[in-house]
Amino acid sequence: TIIFIVAGHFKTYIHMDEAYSLGLASYDKVEIQHNEDFYNKWHNGEYYEDYLTVNDDEIGEYKQVYENQKNDVHPPLYYLLLRLAMGFSINHYSKWPGIILNMIIWAFITIFTYLILEKILKDKRKSAILTFISGITMASLTNVIYIRMYAFSALNILITTYLHMRLQDTEKVDIKLLIFIGISALIGSLTHYYYLFYLAMLYIIFAIKYIRQKKYKNLI
Repeated sequence: TIIFIVAGHFKTYIHMDEAYSLGLASYDKVEIQHNEDFYNKWHNGEYYEDYLTVNDDEIGEYKQVYENQKNDVHPPLYYLLLRLAMGFSINHYSKWPGIILNMIIWAFITIFTYLILEKILKDKRKSAILTFISGITMASLTNVIYIRMYAFSALNILITTYLHMRLQDTEKVDIKLLIFIGISALIGSLTHYYYLFYLAMLYIIFAIKYIRQKKYKNLI
């Protein structure tokens, strides 16, 4: 957490897609250039900052999260979480709502990374060490300070992986486990469409496994 805070403190650049994250979560249009007064006119910094912030008159408004994602390309769940986080920084741009949201997400990523490693290695100490090392890699730092849905999507993949590892160990149908997998699949699908490619591969693997084992009840 300390390392993530330090990395966040030194973040000085906002990528175009990060600007879209903030705008799509809070603005009343997908693109700022859709404003009637955008072209052929000089605008100051506040004009563009308005695209990146939640203002007093926007508190409690969440319709734009749905409308913007309906007119853009990504599912809406991450943007809803980001919109909630942005509510703690009213009337001015701040990188911290997005970073802190990702830090919270990464706390859960740490838990599921450890659970998966412990299941593979059968060694709590080694699993803890490897979890820590993976948490301070450049990939982890980048995912935390990059204000996009990829940290949340990574969490969805890890949860789905862990649940399928549990499923791998079960001989009979475990309804509760299947419900958790269903919820995980729903949340993952509402976060990023990339997730569906991973989910599809797991589905195919388990379908083949149950067909070969003639466990048709499990297959259904």
